[in-house]
Amino acid sequence: MSYISRIGQSLIISAAFIAVSCVNEVVENTPEKDSISGNSVMTKIINTPSDSEEGVLLVQLSREAASSVAEGHSIAAQTPEGLDIKSFEPVFCVTEQNAKHLRKHQLDRWYRIEFEGTGLELAAAQLAQFAEVSRVQYNKLITYGSDARSHAPAEELDATADNIFNDPRLSDQWNYHNTGSKTISTAAVEGEDIAVADVWRELTGGDSEIIVAIIDGPVKYTHEDLKENMWTNAAEKNGAPGVDDDGNGYIDDVHGWNCDANEGRINWNAPGETGHGTHVAGIVGAVNNNGRGVCGVAGGTGNGDGVRLMGCQIFTGGQSSNTAAAAIAFVYAADNGAHIAQCSFGYQNGNYASDYEYFANYSIEYFAIQYFLDKERFQTVDRNRIKIIDGPLAIFASGNDSHPSASYPGALMDCICVTGLGPDGYPASYTNFGPGCNIAAPGGDFYLNTETRRSSILSTFISEVNTENGDYAYMDGTSMACPHVSGIAALGLAYAKKLGKTFTREEFTAMLLSAVNDLDTKLSAGYKFLGYDQSTGAELPLRPYSTYQYQMGTGAVDAWKFMMNIEGTPSLMVKVGEECRYSLKNFFGEGADRMSYESVEMSGADMKALGITKKPKIEHGKLVINPGKVGSAKITIKAIAGGDNVAGSITGDWTGNGDIVTIPNANGGKGGMYITKTISIISRGVSSDNGGWL
Repeated sequence: MSYISRIGQSLIISAAFIAVSCVNEVVENTPEKDSISGNSVMTKIINTPSDSEEGVLLVQLSREAASSVAEGHSIAAQTPEGLDIKSFEPVFCVTEQNAKHLRKHQLDRWYRIEFEGTGLELAAAQLAQFAEVSRVQYNKLITYGSDARSHAPAEELDATADNIFNDPRLSDQWNYHNTGSKTISTAAVEGEDIAVADVWRELTGGDSEIIVAIIDGPVKYTHEDLKENMWTNAAEKNGAPGVDDDGNGYIDDVHGWNCDANEGRINWNAPGETGHGTHVAGIVGAVNNNGRGVCGVAGGTGNGDGVRLMGCQIFTGGQSSNTAAAAIAFVYAADNGAHIAQCSFGYQNGNYASDYEYFANYSIEYFAIQYFLDKERFQTVDRNRIKIIDGPLAIFASGNDSHPSASYPGALMDCICVTGLGPDGYPASYTNFGPGCNIAAPGGDFYLNTETRRSSILSTFISEVNTENGDYAYMDGTSMACPHVSGIAALGLAYAKKLGKTFTREEFTAMLLSAVNDLDTKLSAGYKFLGYDQSTGAELPLRPYSTYQYQMGTGAVDAWKFMMNIEGTPSLMVKVGEECRYSLKNFFGEGADRMSYESVEMSGADMKALGITKKPKIEHGKLVINPGKVGSAKITIKAIAGGDNVAGSITGDWTGNGDIVTIPNANGGKGGMYITKTISIISRGVSSDNGGWL
């Protein structure tokens, strides 16, 4: 590995050593004014030493210094008094493929310095004095976006006849299909889930070409319920150990990259390991319909069609991660074809007031996220085999501090930020809310069932962490809410691919954030139990639900509605348990009540999905339907425009020369023409007056 060699009182930055740490390193030798760094020493220093990694600083060389290093020259400067530098390594791997875009985002000249002999603040001030240094950034600590409370799963429930897949613990995953069972919680409400079951049944379970990068703790890629859906770098898997077989700049990155240790070995055996990354990965893409364990949102249908999970480890054991590891993860995920970055992490005491304030304190990570999101890069990287949208997605947890604002980086306007809900459909006790929050999803709520934990989220786990927990466990937090949205986004990409549709990222995001169920109407009254003070054990004051009103994002994410948005199929919300009549004006125009209707068609599977025992019909221009349970399905209605009948036609050889032509039906009279429309029927317990979204 590269390092600064200390010779006497000279600080030597050696290009020869730097090149060793990254295969095919390329730094463009083009002079450019540094657009961000200031002229004074103090303006070079980014953020503060609090909550930062000890003995480590991140340094950006000036453009001229970096170019000189790239040409093989050494840069000498006086060693700061008392500063014993142990290593000096490039943060990012620069290759011929990524050099242009790393340089665009000013990531090509960042180095990680490890030192002894002095404190962080003094070391930063000393390094900032060098003309060759443009910026010095403290390596801030990152925390999980979860309360990290795990518990041995309760005894397996028997699979129900309604389960589309044969995974034995699917019945315990209320977050996918909430029946309102009191074994989940006495507060559980039917339909308070992500409405994915009918998507699996009728539309899609995922696609193996969609790659989701799990930027988190280690993903146990040998797990029985994950291994078939792991992203695999075939060249490295089949290549020689210790060799960069595929030339991507990373050695032995078979299932991803350990961004904390900067090596290919994913390590889930470190002391204190929480299992967090493996749990998150299972929510996104545990293998479906394999007769084992649990299901993942985009885990496929059992035919090898689940999304691929790329492990980008930034946490090791129970330790906090840091800015540099996260930044490396975004660059690795981008360079290796990820479509979605799943990010259930945030910063300690990171409640910044604005995106610019975050940017000013986390320059290297901000630009790494921008590198990942860069549309030009995304469209030119060879490893992105399919381009359903023109740019990738970064999806973050909002944080678990119960604060009235999202944590960063999730609060950035470029990122989708997810709040957490319990099985009662209300904000969870821990969730952050307010500015920066975009959408809500199930994250579980420990306090709704402290006995069995079934009110939390069941997913894959690491048996080596705790033999009592086994390979499946319950956890709750916005960390668990976030991968639901990542999984639904992956399903949306899979379905768009199936339909042959493409979108801009902005179009795709708009469809996702508008595919929601109402939260705000029910948040006008009542109080939320927030748990207990961790230091004193005293019960925290109740919080009015109105505090959360209009602060949880657009609403509770609904997978079926999202797929209908992608299809372009309009939807009708209907009420469960009552035979009601619904106007069709939104679908057939203002004259719908006066139209004649030829037929109403609904498959047996769709009727079963909604619990319908009597075939829907049209009376006085209104659809009469009686769903018996929460669900999603489709109905096809044929109407007549321009009268109460259609004249009809007869096809045959009417010319006598063997040509088949069509002529009017002699007995048909004068009539209109058929209009056939397929409508999505969604039963969620309540309906909207206009037949549209809640």
